[in-house]
Amino acid sequence: MPKTEQLYSRHELRGVDLRIHNLLELDPAQEEALRARILESNGIIRVFVHPYFNLNQKDGDRNKDIVKMQDVLSKMINSQSEKVPPIIIFEEVTQIGNLRTHLNCNAQNLRDIYVVPTKPNNATPFSVDNQTAHGYDFMLAWHSLRKKLKALGVTRVIISGMNFEKMNNGEKQEMSGCVGLAAGHLRKDFEIEISFLNYPHNRKQVGDVIIGVDNGFLNLD
Repeated sequence: MPKTEQLYSRHELRGVDLRIHNLLELDPAQEEALRARILESNGIIRVFVHPYFNLNQKDGDRNKDIVKMQDVLSKMINSQSEKVPPIIIFEEVTQIGNLRTHLNCNAQNLRDIYVVPTKPNNATPFSVDNQTAHGYDFMLAWHSLRKKLKALGVTRVIISGMNFEKMNNGEKQEMSGCVGLAAGHLRKDFEIEISFLNYPHNRKQVGDVIIGVDNGFLNLD
């Protein structure tokens, strides 16, 4: 395991903020609180995949669509409206320390935020539990995440983030990038809605496409 990943192998959110939780390491009380919120939102969660990727890069892109996505996320985080579903942020494990700054939170109004640490430059969830003698088990990582989300009562995922791209694969059009990867794995167990808050492509631009996983339901309407 790379040294940079070892540094964040456990409790990587410690010291970031008491209202920002590692989804993969919730205690029973935190799980019950999140389960209740998901029930209130009719099984819906909002997922943002690497929404601050550009800010972690030197001379990062400040495209208006990226800024809009980050502004909307900030407003959701600082909103106490019960209409806002639980928010889960996929963030690279090596960038967890920057998350509090990127969120631009008002500490007095901050709602509970749940984070899925991911492999660097990859949307795959990262946990030492998925490390085997033969290397990191990517499929186990996704299976474990889907199992947890199902146990929490999730039925529908509205997904946003970077990067989300359309690719031509013969006669098919498929999704790629970290958002496409996450949507492809999550749709095995959940209804997926592609948000307009994606970069460089969003739902309006991609049209009717296949994400590349055989089963599940993808909503692009």
